[in-house]
Amino acid sequence: LPVYTQDPQAFYYPILGDLVANHSKVMQEYDVVVPDNTPVNDLDEVVAEMQHAVLLLFQGSNFTSYTNVHMIEACRVSRSLLPKLPAQVQTQLIRRLWQAVLYNFAIQSRPQVGSTAVGEATRSWDAIVAGAFAQGDTHLHNLVWSGVAESKRSTGDAALYQAAADKALALFEAGGKWNF
Repeated sequence: LPVYTQDPQAFYYPILGDLVANHSKVMQEYDVVVPDNTPVNDLDEVVAEMQHAVLLLFQGSNFTSYTNVHMIEACRVSRSLLPKLPAQVQTQLIRRLWQAVLYNFAIQSRPQVGSTAVGEATRSWDAIVAGAFAQGDTHLHNLVWSGVAESKRSTGDAALYQAAADKALALFEAGGKWNF
């Protein structure tokens, strides 16, 4: 895959067009393979792995990518929707979700992926929630909401979510803003 030097926000659609027109065969090699009859619990695990990958991409952006925040929320919502969908739609959703993650990874010029050693959050969820709502950014609110929801699921990523929300909040408190 090429490494794009253009601003991914300003050139999103031209880059996406190039990926589709010239690199879709390569992108297909990375498609997730899930048979239509896969049990919903197994599909939930697949999406949880996607969610973990996107959290690591978010970490790799130094917790500044609002595109990754959208992908994190898409994974969380997909996990909530899976049990309510017909089996064929479940697998179709997962395939399209993974394509969205892959294409956005490529559009962002394959950024460095973080490691699981993110460190601990310095604040409790209550403090993070209060701090986030003192900020006016809805992307930050979504990230915090996703983190709180996932921490209630007792997933393995609960600490990573909390640290990510804490660091994203610190970005805004310091006067920073999201990158693409």
